[in-house]
Amino acid sequence: MKSKRIAKKIANERIYLLLELAQEYIKQNPLLAKRYVELARRIAKRTNVRIPKTLKRRFCKRCNEYLIPGYNARVRIKNKVILITCLKCGKIKRLGVGDDDRL
Repeated sequence: MKSKRIAKKIANERIYLLLELAQEYIKQNPLLAKRYVELARRIAKRTNVRIPKTLKRRFCKRCNEYLIPGYNARVRIKNKVILITCLKCGKIKRLGVGDDDRL
């Protein structure tokens, strides 16, 4: 029991670190940032750890691209819904305007 808790804690730390690195490297080396997102998602899946909402909204589910509004993502508000469009693959994320933590 204790080892599972420790493994999940380590997984969470690595996920945060990888997504932080993805944010740092997205403009210099987009392929490296994409790889960091892929690794973070793989760690979350393997260890059965949820990626927090605030972090999950920052990457595209389809192409694993780290999203930055105005750089590789378009953000629009339409009928009380936030639409985040990935400009690489065209995937649209829909978020309610009333959600607590937006981008």
